[in-house]
Amino acid sequence: MTNLGSISEQTLAGVITTATHGSGVSYGVISTNVMALSLLMADGLRVACSRNENSDLFLASICGLGITGIILSVQLEVEPAFRLKETQTSLSFDDVVKNLDEYAHSAEHVRFWWFPTRDIVRYSAANRSNEVCLISTLTFWFFWGLKNLPHCLAQEPSRQLVVAFILWSSRYSNAPVHRTLFPSVEYMDK
Repeated sequence: MTNLGSISEQTLAGVITTATHGSGVSYGVISTNVMALSLLMADGLRVACSRNENSDLFLASICGLGITGIILSVQLEVEPAFRLKETQTSLSFDDVVKNLDEYAHSAEHVRFWWFPTRDIVRYSAANRSNEVCLISTLTFWFFWGLKNLPHCLAQEPSRQLVVAFILWSSRYSNAPVHRTLFPSVEYMDK
C-alpha cells in the first residue's frame, strides 16, 4: 500500500470507512487508494461500486462509517513493496509551529507527537530507501528459522546431529527445550 495508518490492529474495511490517514502531505487518506467496492446492502442485495459505477454510493461508502452497507470486497491501488528509512528528532513546540510548513514538506512521510507538559514535539521523517536494515533482516531470519526449523531438520541428513546438539546444549542452559518441535525424539530429562 502507498500509505498506512500508524496501527496495524485495524481492518481494511475500518480503515476505508473511517478515512484513516497515513502520513505525508502528498498522500490522501487511505480511502483515496480504493478503486472499487462490493457491498452487502441492508435489503440483502450485493452491489458493486466505484468512481465510475454507482459513484454516489462509492463516495458515500469510502468514508461513510459503514452506514451504506457491509464491505465484502475491496479493490485497492497498490504499488511494489518499498522500504522506509525513518529518523526522529525532538524539537521545541515553538520551533515546530514557526517552521511547520518546512517540517511538513521535509520528507515523504512526516509525523509529529506533541508532549505538552515538556514543551517537546517528537518529529519523525521517513523517506523511501534501498538500504537494508541489519536488525530487521536478522529478525526475519530468526523468526523464519523458528517457523521452519522442524521442517528443515526433517529433510536434512544432519537432522540427528542437530537434534542431539540442541538437546545436549539445553542440559547446560536454563532454557527448556520446546518438545513440540521434535515430537519423535526421545528426551533425556536432567
